[in-house]
Amino acid sequence: MKCTCLTIVFVAGLFIQTNAQTPVIWTVEGEKIECIEIENYKDPSATEIKFINSKNRADLIDRHEVFSITERDSTQYIYSPLFEDDRTLEQMKLYINGQRLGYSINSRDALIIGFASGLLSMSLPPDKLFMAPLFPFVTTICIGKISPTKMPDINDEHFRDGFKQRRKKKNIKSSVIGGVAGVVVGVFGSFLIYGWGL
Repeated sequence: MKCTCLTIVFVAGLFIQTNAQTPVIWTVEGEKIECIEIENYKDPSATEIKFINSKNRADLIDRHEVFSITERDSTQYIYSPLFEDDRTLEQMKLYINGQRLGYSINSRDALIIGFASGLLSMSLPPDKLFMAPLFPFVTTICIGKISPTKMPDINDEHFRDGFKQRRKKKNIKSSVIGGVAGVVVGVFGSFLIYGWGL
């Protein structure tokens, strides 16, 4: 009986530890940095915030780059406008929420389009393969220009601006990754189609 109680307590302790919320730093750019520990952020005179990231490495971030810190279900907002035309705290909250929504949506379409554009290099003969990166490069520029194609129904310019910027960054990154993979496959396919001789 004693062994069973100890086992239950041990399993419950593991469950609580794994479900404990890790501290998170949200930057003004909408980036999420998961941490093990955050130091000196409650000191307003500190110009840099020290933290240990999820890879167990010590790092620093400038205080002006931090929007908020979430630790143990409480959020402390570090952000304060520096200039007259900067967003207020409430506007910045909407902007970051837009960034979060944009981050949560996958960019599979941009990845597939980038990959398909890279595959076009398969149509080039081996002596023209220096032009292969041109296809995904042009595609990535077009994706960056038109992203995002769908906007959320929330009618707030700060929320929509955050959403638009995050979707654009995420789509461009996915398109570049897909384009590089497509070029690699396309170049290999070109050599298979046209032969290995140049």
